[in-house]
Amino acid sequence: FPVTIIHLFKNRSDVLTAIHELLHHLERMMPDNVQDGIRKDWAKQLIAEATRLIGKQESDTSIPDKVKTVRKAFLRAMILAAKQHRHDLALLLWKAANRSQSLAGVLGYQYSSPSEFWAVNAADIMKQRFDAEQAGWIAQARQWLREFIEKVKSLFGLSSKAAVIRGLEPVS
Repeated sequence: FPVTIIHLFKNRSDVLTAIHELLHHLERMMPDNVQDGIRKDWAKQLIAEATRLIGKQESDTSIPDKVKTVRKAFLRAMILAAKQHRHDLALLLWKAANRSQSLAGVLGYQYSSPSEFWAVNAADIMKQRFDAEQAGWIAQARQWLREFIEKVKSLFGLSSKAAVIRGLEPVS
């Protein structure tokens, strides 16, 4: 008799959620050096995004000064957690911030932890690969070039998704 062991998504059109959740499990099987690369890229991109958001809000006159102060403190705390490789603290801060009306949605879900960074970005890349496969060789060439550029950016120390792409290589 058939038994459902796990149900991953609410409706059939939400395939990315299923892929996202499966990628969390695949992450545990990755080699340590690939996991380390993802953690480093997560920290680098979190720091860059939080720094960008701090600068952007300074010139935004629609945000009250008190809210700016609270957001800046949150973003600086996230930067500090990333610099100190405190993934647990970053996740705790992110979850607490998203319970606050003035902080909800300030920093995207992919920055809440290295694991979410991996799952969000890897699911997006897999979807792009699938779409390119369906569209033909020109789209496939474009996708290959996008991924190649990410790897080149990584060689120059720039923010990239190269570690995520390397994590996907065994499942490609």
